[in-house]
Amino acid sequence: MKIVLINSTFWPVVGGAELIMRQLAELLTRNNHTVKVVTGIGKSSSHDYQLELLPELSPSYPKNLKTKRAVDQGQTDHHYSDFTTELLEALQPYYLWADIVLCHGNFTTHFNLALTEALRKLAKTRRTLVWVHDFTAKNMDYSLPNPTKHPWAMMHTKHEDVTYIAPSRFRQREIAETYHIPEKDIPVVPNGIDLHRVFGLTSEFSNWLSEQKFIERDLIFFLPARLLQRKNIDMTIIYLNAIKTELQINPMLIISGIPGQPGDNNESYVKYLEHLISDQFQLSGHVFILNQCLKTSEAIWQNCLQIADVIFFLSRYEAFGLPYYEAALRKIPCWAIENEAIAQELKANTLCLTNEGDAIAAAKKLLASSKHTLSKKIMRENNWDTIYHQSIEPLLKN
Repeated sequence: MKIVLINSTFWPVVGGAELIMRQLAELLTRNNHTVKVVTGIGKSSSHDYQLELLPELSPSYPKNLKTKRAVDQGQTDHHYSDFTTELLEALQPYYLWADIVLCHGNFTTHFNLALTEALRKLAKTRRTLVWVHDFTAKNMDYSLPNPTKHPWAMMHTKHEDVTYIAPSRFRQREIAETYHIPEKDIPVVPNGIDLHRVFGLTSEFSNWLSEQKFIERDLIFFLPARLLQRKNIDMTIIYLNAIKTELQINPMLIISGIPGQPGDNNESYVKYLEHLISDQFQLSGHVFILNQCLKTSEAIWQNCLQIADVIFFLSRYEAFGLPYYEAALRKIPCWAIENEAIAQELKANTLCLTNEGDAIAAAKKLLASSKHTLSKKIMRENNWDTIYHQSIEPLLKN
């Protein structure tokens, strides 16, 4: 579809509506729509969609400032009607081009009532979805000088030809009460989370994680270690298999897996690890030696720390013990075995395991924690791809 997104301001202006618009523009483009963002201030975050700047939409546009001064005093003059006409003429070509228009902000706020009126008139010509980010009609911080008269009354008057989109059940109720619309007729499309930006992932690692369906994983473990026998990587794999088998979950273990130093003579150990993963436990879809999957880098190591639920580090001998510190800084637990490298101050964040039963019990406890449950729920339900397929795509097709 050809989709236009409209708002006075756009990214990189800092604000909720601007961020959501940017992410929607990228999301819709990824799903094969042709997107134009029409705004007064902003720039494109991607070459995949078009951004067109209309100075008439800018909050600092001279005619807007003149009109706003009068409107804020409860008056309208020729500036208001002239500016409304100018806005209609500037926006009409985009409505003629589009299959659907997504309005963000200006439809339900009073900051530019001439633009609100222009958008309401144009909505009669093209299917329009109104994202209700802010809602003057229910915001006690706003006071309208003549709320029962035009143009201020537009804030309390529903438009018969648009679909109002609520970002939450709370906003859905507000819209329903104000416009006397059944709640079932007001779709709720929650604001999404761009997981890759939140975690600061490189594009290469982000793409690889998506291929591994990482948001579906119940637990994500990271083992930052060379492929050396003293790192007890085989024990980690055995413990992971016990957790998966006993708890019937979908875990992921990422082993950084940089090869040992020349002279380590650990080729047979690497082959043994590959045998455990592929043949003995059939864990190929759960255990990944990252160095065999990607060209690893310090940035990707840091990415692994960002997405991990646990640092799984059963090394039997360490001189430095950096993973224990990294886990503490990331505020995630470190599962280990007794090791002199574990400093006293790190004991509170380090769980020492002695057998498979300890690992199973630790996993079970973590899975039951409210913090972990909430995190996984948000990752699965509030990522943009899920929201698109469950909520946005049906609206576009309707």
